[in-house]
Amino acid sequence: MALTTSTGVDWINRREAGRVNLLGVRIDGLSQAAIVEHVLGSLENGNGGWLITLNVDIMRRLFRNPVLRMLADRADLVVADGTPIVWACRILGSPVAERVAGADLVVALSEAAAAGRRSVFVLGGDPGVAEEAGHRLCAASPGLDFRGGYCPPWGFERSEQAMQGIIEALAQAAPDIVYCGLGFPKQERLILKLRELFPHTWFIGSGASHVFVAGQFPRAPRWMQRSGLEWLHRLWQEPERLFRRYLLDDAPFALWLLAGSLLCRCVPKDSRLSPARNRMRAPAGEDTDWPGDDVVPMGNGHNHNGNGSGSGNGNGKHRRAPGPTAVGRRFQAMPQWSPDDDA
Repeated sequence: MALTTSTGVDWINRREAGRVNLLGVRIDGLSQAAIVEHVLGSLENGNGGWLITLNVDIMRRLFRNPVLRMLADRADLVVADGTPIVWACRILGSPVAERVAGADLVVALSEAAAAGRRSVFVLGGDPGVAEEAGHRLCAASPGLDFRGGYCPPWGFERSEQAMQGIIEALAQAAPDIVYCGLGFPKQERLILKLRELFPHTWFIGSGASHVFVAGQFPRAPRWMQRSGLEWLHRLWQEPERLFRRYLLDDAPFALWLLAGSLLCRCVPKDSRLSPARNRMRAPAGEDTDWPGDDVVPMGNGHNHNGNGSGSGNGNGKHRRAPGPTAVGRRFQAMPQWSPDDDA
C-alpha cells in the first residue's frame, strides 16, 4: 500500500506484514515485548543482530542523508523511539504497535536476559556511566550476568588503537547483548564493524539510554512520555546541548512530518495542483526531491540497486534526469557508505 501526495513524495509504503517504509526509512512495527522475544529467540538459535531505536533526530538525518539511510537499512530491526514517528504512521493508516523508548527497552531486555541466563555489556557514555548503568540493571534484575562496561576515548573512531581497545574489551567479555550508547551515527558505524567480528551478539543502539539507566538524569513523568512532551523535559535538563537540536532542527521537521502525513491522508492521490501551488517544502536545510527539482545526487561510489553494483562520478554535482518520479530516482542513486563520510 503506497500513499503519495500530489507532490509525488512517497510518504509511506507497507512492503510486508509488520514493516513500514516511511519517507524511505524502514520501520519495524513491533511492540517492546515482541522485540524482546525476537532478540532472545535469535540468540537461542545462535544468531546475533543489530537494532536501531529511531527517534525524530535520527529520522531527520536519515531523510536528509541517503548515505546514512543505507547504513540504517543494514540493521536487522529499526523501531520507533519517537512519538511524532508513531503519530505519522497512524495518520497514514499504517500504525506501528507502540513507541519503544530506548531506556525502556534496555530495562525490559535486561530483565528477560536475566531470566534467560543471558549476558549483557554496556558500551559508551561518560567515564563510569557504563559501569553504573550495569550495576543498576543488575539491582533491578537479580541474576543478570553483567559482563562489564567500557567507555571509549573521545575520537575513538579515528584511532586504530582505540578501536582495538573496544574489540578487545568485547572479546574478553563475550556478551550476548551489547548496549551501545555512543550517539547516532557513530554507534551505528561502529556496530557495522563489530557485527562481522561478533556474529552471535546482539547490538542495541541505545543512544542516551545509559544516562537514564545510570540515574545521571531522571526520566520525564509518564504523562509527558505518553503525550510526546518528553523532549521538553530533556531540554530543561540539558538546554545548552539540546537547544539547537530540539528547537531549531527536530521540532520543525516533526511538524513538517505530521503536516505532510495529514495532507497525504486527506488529499486524493490523483489530485494535481498548479506548479506554482504544488511546492510544499521540507523545513529549511532538508534535502528532498520534489517535482520540478529533477536532479539526481551523484554518488561517491555505487548506485544502490540491491547488489551494490553501478557507478557514479563522485564529484558531488547534480545532473538533470528525465522521468516523473523524483523520489524513485533519488533512491536509485544512493552512494555507497564509507566510515569517512560525514553525518
